[in-house]
Amino acid sequence: MNNLEIKRNWIAPEIVRELSGRCYQVAEGDFHKQNVLKLLTGIGGAEQAKTAREIVELFWKTPIPDHYEEIHKDRCALWLNFTTLRHHQVGRIETYVSWHFDFNFFKQDHHGLIAWVPFDPVGETAPGLEFCLPQRPIPAENFAAVFKNGVPPATFDEATLEQFFGPGNQRRFSPKFGPGDVALFDGFTLHRTQPMDHASTNRLAIEFRMTSATTPSERLRSEPGAGISYRLDDGTVAACSAAELYGI
Repeated sequence: MNNLEIKRNWIAPEIVRELSGRCYQVAEGDFHKQNVLKLLTGIGGAEQAKTAREIVELFWKTPIPDHYEEIHKDRCALWLNFTTLRHHQVGRIETYVSWHFDFNFFKQDHHGLIAWVPFDPVGETAPGLEFCLPQRPIPAENFAAVFKNGVPPATFDEATLEQFFGPGNQRRFSPKFGPGDVALFDGFTLHRTQPMDHASTNRLAIEFRMTSATTPSERLRSEPGAGISYRLDDGTVAACSAAELYGI
């Protein structure tokens, strides 16, 4: 696939409304980041655990997992540890994330796919995502200069971006999104929270991180207790540890 796909009005309005409602239920209070697995374990109480289960069930009603399977020719699994709600609140600078690859934090291999789903209009009064893509292939020597032992920096500053892409090779853009729109990208798509000094509204979004339901990534092999949701042949949804799903 291309490193980035943007799907407009992709999730049905009734699913968006249900999913948004459930996510806002668990977004109450002063938080800017929460993962679904923690909620499922009851860290926020029985009611939030129930709501988290409903969020996972709604994910499987969207076109996202089918799209994963079409791209990878493989069964989709939802990585519960890294299915993350992010609540950006006006004036909260700590909710902004600088330029990064998701691979650096989540170690998803080539089977990985991220679906970023906002529940509020973003790009004008609330921050969305800004992407930085190469206009021409990045030379191998640039990778060697910036990646240390094959690992990218945790975050990129302007000098590192220039060194990595090469002169005049960056294309930056911040798409506007509305509820029902989805950004799909892999672990090596460079992005950050859209800088917005004039932000006047909050926004809530969820990041669904997917992987293969048949072949565990290196990280899942090293973290067999990770939470996984997957779809059975009869269409019902189950959840278990990586160890149970993959037999590791």
